[in-house]
Amino acid sequence: MITPQTVLDVILGITPVPGLSAAFTLLKFIVSNIEGVSRSKRRLATLAQAAGHLLQTLNTELRAGRLAQSTCAQPLAELHSLLIDIENFVRAEQARTFIKAVWTYDTRMDEIDGFHRRLGALADAFQISALLTIQRMLSGEQAANGRTTGLIQTQTDYNPHQPAIPLLTVYGYPIQILPQPNVNSTPVVPPLHHAPRRNLIFSHPDSEDRYKCFTNFSHHPVIYNGRRYRNSEQLYQAFKFMDNRPDIAETLRTTTKSCTAAYDFSMAHIAHQHPDWDRLCTAKMEIAIWHKFAQHPDIREILLDTGDAELVNTSGDKFWGMGKNNQGRNELGKALERVRGSLRLT
Repeated sequence: MITPQTVLDVILGITPVPGLSAAFTLLKFIVSNIEGVSRSKRRLATLAQAAGHLLQTLNTELRAGRLAQSTCAQPLAELHSLLIDIENFVRAEQARTFIKAVWTYDTRMDEIDGFHRRLGALADAFQISALLTIQRMLSGEQAANGRTTGLIQTQTDYNPHQPAIPLLTVYGYPIQILPQPNVNSTPVVPPLHHAPRRNLIFSHPDSEDRYKCFTNFSHHPVIYNGRRYRNSEQLYQAFKFMDNRPDIAETLRTTTKSCTAAYDFSMAHIAHQHPDWDRLCTAKMEIAIWHKFAQHPDIREILLDTGDAELVNTSGDKFWGMGKNNQGRNELGKALERVRGSLRLT
């Protein structure tokens, strides 16, 4: 059986491309010192495994030329900064006395959870399909508590109509490994499989039914990093400025009294929002609504009771909703479904 430590040993043995050398060095330090950390060791080990998988995939993509370092400069810098923060945290953990470690346990676990969320957001920022499950891996207690039998397992699904395609299972989430195309051969077209149509559940910001909680306009405060936000919309708008202009984010939090006011405030300061916001926005929305449903058991049950139904935001926003012509991307509905899947693991 492939164990998490075996996987990390393989990852740390990789020769990285120049742009990732420093990140791999930091990961080696983190892994080598986790054993010396006491009660938060398992959560840190999960974090190190996910960071290792991210670095391994980035190294492969950069080496193969499928990613350009120039376009990934900002998220690579943020990844390096995250690893430095984790390194400093591990060093501080090593220096703690037993009594101090016991009294600060909750605070330390909150900090580790923050590392998990940052890593999940970075995985989304790189826009590599194989990494999009990392956020769900990090959000789920199943992965966090180490209840899986191994970090990576492989399996093969049998289909008589096409060659076997291996599946990579990371923390229990299957990722299909597509075979490399052969320009000299005729592509194999798999047969169409018509999945049964799922039930639809609609929500709208102006509705007053039980599904209004599926919008950011519901009156459910959210606690994030020790600060209280009036609703998930206010937190989402604050995310635009937290990294590069935390003063604007804090002013937004303390002065805006409604969802509309929070939106108007952020648009008035749009010149100062995160430069890569277009790439980060879906991950930040997912983080905001995850905290909202995790902190309010009543609406969490409403979300879980939807089963596998397709969640549709019927607002006129063509990105977050279905738009005015019902051809929108419904990204809020998709994010809600991912959060639903994550909460089922807790």
